[in-house]
Amino acid sequence: MKKTALNLLSVSIAATALFCAVLLGSAMLEKPEVKFPHAYHVEDMGMECEICHAEVAQSRSGLDDHLPGKDGCAECHDVEDTDLCTQCHSNPDEPRSFARIMSYSPKFNHAVHVEKEVSCAHCHGAVAKSDSSATEHLPGMEACMGCHDGMQAQKDCILCHENSRGKIPADHVSSLWRRQHGDDASLDNGQSCTLCHARNDCQECHQGDNLLPRAHPPGFQFKHAIEIRTGRTECSACHEQSSFCIECHTERNVYPLSHQRASWAGTLPGNGGRHAVQARINIELCSACHSDEPDSDPVCAACHEN
Repeated sequence: MKKTALNLLSVSIAATALFCAVLLGSAMLEKPEVKFPHAYHVEDMGMECEICHAEVAQSRSGLDDHLPGKDGCAECHDVEDTDLCTQCHSNPDEPRSFARIMSYSPKFNHAVHVEKEVSCAHCHGAVAKSDSSATEHLPGMEACMGCHDGMQAQKDCILCHENSRGKIPADHVSSLWRRQHGDDASLDNGQSCTLCHARNDCQECHQGDNLLPRAHPPGFQFKHAIEIRTGRTECSACHEQSSFCIECHTERNVYPLSHQRASWAGTLPGNGGRHAVQARINIELCSACHSDEPDSDPVCAACHEN
């Protein structure tokens, strides 16, 4: 009886998976309502973007509809010739217009970008070479932040987004995001995160040992020096300031073995011992721990007054 129930359950799961696969496949193969090859119009015919998207230069809202309608196409095409319907429409028996893009940021200002002489291709990528209207070619955060880096243009989220924290990406809404976002961040050392977040955003939530899963395995404090030397661990991904290391080592009286030798610091005038030799060889290695704080005397000056 149990075996029969398990078999039925397996068949049910397999059927459900097959049904989902068919639906997904049909959605992926579904043709767009309007067949519009940008490449033909732009590259072959030499048309400018504003011929079809006439009001973009005056638009000051991301909710404005800039896609051409039938009247716009009629400027060049004979829209009354029913024999040519299949030239643009996938289903000429029930022709529809483009799906309108009405969900972009209301605060997006095309006019400002046009006034700054930002080219269409700069934001809309390879749209001029596209042979399909299935892709919207709307700029994502990475494209925007290429200019909005705080130097070329303002970086504040509220500039474009209605929420001061910006628009929440779809994958952030998942119930698993809180557990999995660390793995995603580690793939590129958090570079994708910094498109929206500052490093201290992580530290606001991650105070002490509240990381799930734990960032470091048990016993990491005893072997982290090895990890650092091999380059397998990028400490600065979370610990940006060297003072983090210094405070911990000072509290626990942990110093490099070289510093514990009697010959490390010379006691006679003019004799700096081994630390003077090492400083001449690689002063940057010293500054890894002995870095100068802003508006303070050099670290060396604490001992070397003259």
